[in-house]
Amino acid sequence: MMDLKPLFESLVPDEPPPSKVDVGTAMRAGRRLRRRRRALTASVPLTAAAVTALVLATGSLADLGRRDASATPSPSAASPAPSGFSPSPGFSGSPVPSGLSGSSGFSGSPGAPVSPVSPVSSGSSGSSGSSGSSGNVWAAAMSTVPVAAADGSAYTPVTALSATELLLRAGGRLEVYDTAARRTRVLGDLPEGAREHRPQAIEPGQEHIAWWAHDVRTQKSADVWALPRAGGRATLLARLSGPAAAVERLGVLPGRVVWSVRQGGLYAVPITGGAPQALPGTDGLHLMSWPWASDVPQHQTSTGTSTSTSAGTSTSQSVLVNLETGERTSLPARPGATGMRCSLTWCVATMEGRTVTWNRADGESRVVGGRLTPASQIRADRFIDLGATVHDLVTGQDIEIGPNTSPGESSPGLVFSWPAQPPCGSSSSASCASGSRTELAVLNLAAVQG
Repeated sequence: MMDLKPLFESLVPDEPPPSKVDVGTAMRAGRRLRRRRRALTASVPLTAAAVTALVLATGSLADLGRRDASATPSPSAASPAPSGFSPSPGFSGSPVPSGLSGSSGFSGSPGAPVSPVSPVSSGSSGSSGSSGSSGNVWAAAMSTVPVAAADGSAYTPVTALSATELLLRAGGRLEVYDTAARRTRVLGDLPEGAREHRPQAIEPGQEHIAWWAHDVRTQKSADVWALPRAGGRATLLARLSGPAAAVERLGVLPGRVVWSVRQGGLYAVPITGGAPQALPGTDGLHLMSWPWASDVPQHQTSTGTSTSTSAGTSTSQSVLVNLETGERTSLPARPGATGMRCSLTWCVATMEGRTVTWNRADGESRVVGGRLTPASQIRADRFIDLGATVHDLVTGQDIEIGPNTSPGESSPGLVFSWPAQPPCGSSSSASCASGSRTELAVLNLAAVQG
């Protein structure tokens, strides 16, 4: 095995870790941004009147357009919106293939092979690809929600439905909180179902929100439920037993709910209910985020030494499968890499005790701060949570969230939350430990800019 330690030391000697974003600063910047947006909305009638007056003075809108055609566009105007934030990628409408082909590569996959370790650079705030300062990149993603509903039920953020809508669980009820309008609407109740069954991960789709509940004592049976995303009454889709009951992760598609099980393999049930059906050709696969599947279970990541789980010793991911098309691509192992995990665009692994990421299109490696944990996941094909930070693979920037932050009740979700309090050193707080805890601070990855 290749000794990478001298290579790392020569390439990144005494390099400082990536800078982190102060959450309090980001939240205040986010509030200023939202106030500017509201002010801009209020000024639209005045702007329209000004344009009308200009047109009357110059003769026509066509003349106005010709005069502005030579103006240099603002760089920010061409900035692409973050990709991969659909709560559930669209399903083509065709059934899941009865068998998965053995062809390599898949539609939309970067075609360049993964190269051996290339020169490594540390990710940092303001690195290439950043749309601005680190505070501005994360500011719009920070907001607060009440810690409890009007009836006193504690709020638990589940995931993001959009840049401004958060799915919340309030005890046995689902609600949507609008962070711009600061109000909630009730979607429906989470039925108790069979005795001793408790709701687990809650997954949103384009038309429905689904979850599974298992027997908390024996874990040998489970129920699958669905609720219309627009709100309404929940429906029991299937009561599971045997191998199908070891639910690991759900995916919600138009017309059906699919899930992988801890021992590997996928099942599906119609959204109208029925008997669960095993999907042929999916043996040994684990759902990541529809339509992508891997050959390693979730929550099994090596951090430099072998991590034993109920599924065995942690290994690196070796294949990425598109469940819609049946196509798959092999993921060549890198010398010295452990716990490698890959999404459509990115890979992350531990090498010589450091966390290394690379884009699958060019294979260029980058050392980042933080450590992979058993719960680390690539979220929305862009973000990776590394213990006390979330790292943006696109911009190379970090935001500190704290080691005890809740990652939401969706997997892989798009929110992190923790009790809000005045930032350290502010005029409203005497110390970091003081302050009101009547709100939760929420990082919404669907609202990250740049």
